[in-house]
Amino acid sequence: MSLGALKLLSAGGLIIIFILILSIIALAIIIERFFYYKKIKSKMDEMYKSLRNALIQKEYDKVEGLLKSNRKLPLSKILSNAISSASYLNIDELKEAVEDEGYRQSYYLKKRLLTLSTIGTISPLLGLLGTVFGMIKSFMVIASTGGNPEALAGGISEALLTTAAGLVVAIPVIIFYNILANKNKLLTIDIEEKMGRLMRYLKGIKLKV
Repeated sequence: MSLGALKLLSAGGLIIIFILILSIIALAIIIERFFYYKKIKSKMDEMYKSLRNALIQKEYDKVEGLLKSNRKLPLSKILSNAISSASYLNIDELKEAVEDEGYRQSYYLKKRLLTLSTIGTISPLLGLLGTVFGMIKSFMVIASTGGNPEALAGGISEALLTTAAGLVVAIPVIIFYNILANKNKLLTIDIEEKMGRLMRYLKGIKLKV
């Protein structure tokens, strides 16, 4: 870290360090989610084609193997839940069971996005809090010294730096949150469409998954 950056951190006080930590967490989530959504979409497309062919040809051993080897995928979890219920539920009840599990998996897909949204919300609030502390410090200087220019400048610098830091973190985080939330929504819709196509093959099937 450069000397200039260290001076900025020092001038901004403790709150700007918290904002920096939040920015690192947000960056990690953004990178991880981009790769995750791309990877999981590719894997589920491949799995869906294999499952559809196996179900059409009634190769149930192959279906069971596919589900077990891809058990961490949302589509696999939803389909496994549907298969375990297919032998004793009518089609309407089966659809309801699939929807319930689909909602559960949708929540798991977006739970890290909730952290990203929280960071985007609280970063400017932390910046505002730093501004308040900086202004309080400035007024205390005025009250105790009659307005020492150097001490007064320190309080004003802290106020301005924390506000700027909060906004610098919040703006890109909110932008990337919206991009990732859209990717999550498209992925959820894709899962629903795939399950809708597979549903016709599930009634009466019995597997140990």
